[in-house]
Amino acid sequence: MEIVEGRLDLASYTVLSESGEPFARFIERELYRQNEKRQDYVSSTFRLIRVTGGESRWKIGSRLYSLHRGDLLVLNNSIFRTAVELPDGKMRIEIFEFMPDALNDELSCLDVFFADEKADCVISLDTPRGREINGHFEIIKNEMRSPDLLTRERIKGELTVLLVLLNRDYAERGIVYTKNERASLIKAVNAYVTGHISTEFDVDDICEAAGISRSRLSAVFRKSMGMSLSDYVRQCRVMNVISLLKQNDRLNVMEAASLSGFTSSSGFYKTFKSVMGMPPNEYLRHN
Repeated sequence: MEIVEGRLDLASYTVLSESGEPFARFIERELYRQNEKRQDYVSSTFRLIRVTGGESRWKIGSRLYSLHRGDLLVLNNSIFRTAVELPDGKMRIEIFEFMPDALNDELSCLDVFFADEKADCVISLDTPRGREINGHFEIIKNEMRSPDLLTRERIKGELTVLLVLLNRDYAERGIVYTKNERASLIKAVNAYVTGHISTEFDVDDICEAAGISRSRLSAVFRKSMGMSLSDYVRQCRVMNVISLLKQNDRLNVMEAASLSGFTSSSGFYKTFKSVMGMPPNEYLRHN
């Protein structure tokens, strides 16, 4: 079993492989259970999973799917899923995961992740629309390998186009988005956080801007993102530090931290390590 995993916000491209472990347990441990070192990152992202080899059966929500090469899964964090069978012992998948703040004001593209839970979340790439979608996946994958400073912006642009195409595919298949407050609230939270990333603010400020009570917003956000709102804000600040350092090699770590809303070096280093699993200097050496 091999997983190729691309993380947009980290601009990294990593190959993970494992043998001798039951497939379902491997999938659960690597994809859907919180990572011990980076406890919140995995659960706070949206995922597009492309099957590039082999086959398996997954239970997603209340439906059982047989997945084959050329299938694409569109997954948010509130729908339960688990792998239940790997018939021939072989499968290869590519995982593209990203935080909602990666798209800034283009968050409306994320509507595709809020389709009705009963809707078919598996898309065949062996169609004219699917082949177009697949082409943008290939561009994103290649850009993730590039050291170019413009890589992040190119990936964001390609990801936006890809999500627009997915929305059109859903519309053509008659799939509707869940009519609840999750998407609009996540959009409001994201707009506030990205617009105030360099300043001090707290959860109450976000609630006031969104026009909703703290308890209600916290409950909806945790259900959708798998983490608390305050943890999400801390993670966005850390990701902004990483982005600034990758885009401008003249900045030092603490300058980037200050521009990302951190007011003390001790608070920054503690937060960075809790989010990334290592101190910033060690992370930057390896990435």
